[in-house]
Amino acid sequence: MLWLVSSLIRYRSADEDSARWLDFQFRPGDIVISTRSKSGTTWMQMICALLIFQSRDLPAPLTQLSPWLDWLVIPPDKLHASLAAQTHRRFIKTHTPLDGVPIEQNISYIVVARHPVDMAVSLYHQGSNIDREKLRQLSGAPPPQGPRPARLPLRTWLPHWIEQDSDPRPQLDSLPGVMWHLRDAWQRRGEPNVLLVPSFR
Repeated sequence: MLWLVSSLIRYRSADEDSARWLDFQFRPGDIVISTRSKSGTTWMQMICALLIFQSRDLPAPLTQLSPWLDWLVIPPDKLHASLAAQTHRRFIKTHTPLDGVPIEQNISYIVVARHPVDMAVSLYHQGSNIDREKLRQLSGAPPPQGPRPARLPLRTWLPHWIEQDSDPRPQLDSLPGVMWHLRDAWQRRGEPNVLLVPSFR
């Protein structure tokens, strides 16, 4: 689901809401890591952590040092307070395309791209490990209506994922959604504070 919020697009799913960026107070030097799911997010977070702290011995778990700002599981007040208390250069995770994130000149934006088919296979296997009922409870999402559809085998699911042709914005983890995210980033490649990085995982 999406809406225009100011000049930004608002992206919303069962466990994410990009509108949470509107209340976030940036600090000069902040880094925003923008990726699609399963496209090298943690990899890039760790690269940033090693560069910022200059040590493998990080002062806290990576998920605390670099929280996922759009994730509905963490209350926004708690998340913003945690980020405000950080004294190091902050690096923040998002799965929102840059057209849904405030763009400021003194903030760095890193967009990571992975081959879409590799990303899709990882996404499929991750889906087997998610406790969706627990996630629904944590994010406050309403109960599903009707039984969940049976899970297709990967050999059936992947061609369907590739051939799906729909509005990419409400379904960012679809192939059109992945390309929407990357197309927006590619159009910004000349901006001095936007960096595009390929992931070869």
